[in-house]
Amino acid sequence: MTIKTVSRCNQLFSVKTLHPTVSLIPLGGCTSLSQPLRLGLYAVWLTAGGGGSPVFFGRREYDFSDGMLVASSPGQLVDSDWWGGCNGAEGWLLCFHPLWIRLLKGGREAGAHSFFRYRPDEALHLSLRECTALFREMDGLEEELRWGIDECSRAILGDRMGLLLDYVARFYKRQFITRREVEADWLGATDTWLEQFFRSGQARHSALPTAETLAARAGCSPAYFDDALRQATGKDTRNYVNAKRIALAESLLQQGRLSVEEVAETLGFPTGHDFCTVFRRLRGEMPGMPCCCREMGILN
Repeated sequence: MTIKTVSRCNQLFSVKTLHPTVSLIPLGGCTSLSQPLRLGLYAVWLTAGGGGSPVFFGRREYDFSDGMLVASSPGQLVDSDWWGGCNGAEGWLLCFHPLWIRLLKGGREAGAHSFFRYRPDEALHLSLRECTALFREMDGLEEELRWGIDECSRAILGDRMGLLLDYVARFYKRQFITRREVEADWLGATDTWLEQFFRSGQARHSALPTAETLAARAGCSPAYFDDALRQATGKDTRNYVNAKRIALAESLLQQGRLSVEEVAETLGFPTGHDFCTVFRRLRGEMPGMPCCCREMGILN
């Protein structure tokens, strides 16, 4: 079953449509699903308590268990495991049309709402204080939806949903901190694999590793991998891979066994000229580099 509109979603869950593009549905009284559901809407599922299967929603022994939140983007399949973990508990299902996402991103950093692309087993596990804050924001949304539509509705609803999502982003960053020691393991494994990838010369004939490549090795979604990496290192996947590549280049040049052109070829740069440009931008000059790059017309 595919649900593409808020009104159809409301019909399914037997709630009144208060706004054509935003709906807030209480989870406690919803009936169980007879078949998997594919939502063509953005959705935020918030429940009090641990919520459902710890394995399905990825709760670990060092996570909080006073509440749970899962965010999904249009096209997400909601099956019986998902629904069973949310239905029956105190909570809310917020659904909104994709038209809202551009307004909600206004003024926020790139990737601010990347959690909509996480998997269900990358859910947010909440402390009591965090859960209380999110339920408070949901209550505010319900109040505004019941107010009715006027010329201020779009701005107020946008502000309220934006604040809710800002809290979600904030609490996900806290969860990355809580899990830092454990996730350091896959970060170390990623470093080791990247080192082997570049030293082996695979970059000569293979595309550079992406978030998709590295996330598959780590067993998580690309969006979650990218955010966890940024939280741990301050760099997204693309910049992190480039930084590792340039660090190895610096090491190889200091050893003095390879020329600039040979280092460039080993690390997958199209030409020595391209390599010198990137190296200078990220590292600056170093002994042995200026004269080589000057010959290639990089330095003045």
